[in-house]
Amino acid sequence: MPSDQLPPDNQEQAVDDSCTPTSNKVVQLNTPDASHRKPRDTQACSSELPAKDNVVNLFTGASVEDEQSARIVRIFGETNGARMLYATLDQPERLVAVPILCWALLEDGTVSGMVPWLDEVLPCYEIEQKYSISWEGYYCGIAEDFFFDPPAEIVAQLSIAARFNGKLLRAQQTEGAVAVADTDDWHIVQEIPDPIGTHALLLNEQSDAMVLTSVISWTLDDYGRMHGMLADDTNIEKLPVLPGDNCLFCAEEDTDFRCFFQRDIAEQIRLQNPETMQAIEQLFGN
Repeated sequence: MPSDQLPPDNQEQAVDDSCTPTSNKVVQLNTPDASHRKPRDTQACSSELPAKDNVVNLFTGASVEDEQSARIVRIFGETNGARMLYATLDQPERLVAVPILCWALLEDGTVSGMVPWLDEVLPCYEIEQKYSISWEGYYCGIAEDFFFDPPAEIVAQLSIAARFNGKLLRAQQTEGAVAVADTDDWHIVQEIPDPIGTHALLLNEQSDAMVLTSVISWTLDDYGRMHGMLADDTNIEKLPVLPGDNCLFCAEEDTDFRCFFQRDIAEQIRLQNPETMQAIEQLFGN
């Protein structure tokens, strides 16, 4: 069974082409029974956690505690086709499924699925907070299972890895936001291949040139941030391009980078689907 389909009793055979262009072209799903749901409680590891305080970063206005909790310690690629489920405010009775890129252990001990959303990669619960959607948990097509807590084996893998790799993160200081903004001052501590067909949209406003290019891999840097890595066609030495190749660079280093798209939406853009192109024009305001 494809990972974006639910069992017949929970599935509606309708494709939503009006969903946000950064989400996958997905099947809209009927909301599962209440038995599938429970209060959202993100699972935490038992690894050592940092001390928390009330210090505010003068450069960002955010508390240092919040910045620390958002930093990623370790990532683990999703290999079973698990998807994030969410509902929009105008259609709360239906669910939309979006492929999960990976699972991440955050510095506060939380484990969450990670999804490319617009120009960044975010934990599922943070997408809910920032974009006014209702996150409804996860769905795995292979197991035909709804769940809210990350799988135990994922939590165990991340917890064990964090014991050996957690100290690779730079020490967080109140002036850390300034250093993080300097993209020349970071180093890769982990890299995984992209498993879901993510594409980056590059848009040159002066020439109106629009380019879609595949995201080859995702890196975690020593500030606890993720970067989508693209291939510089002029520097490719071998094919196929693989994670770690010298021709790769992070998407945000290109001034034409606008956002990430998942595979089905990227294909609609290539086919110049009218509804998709109209949504992109609305997204970028021209």
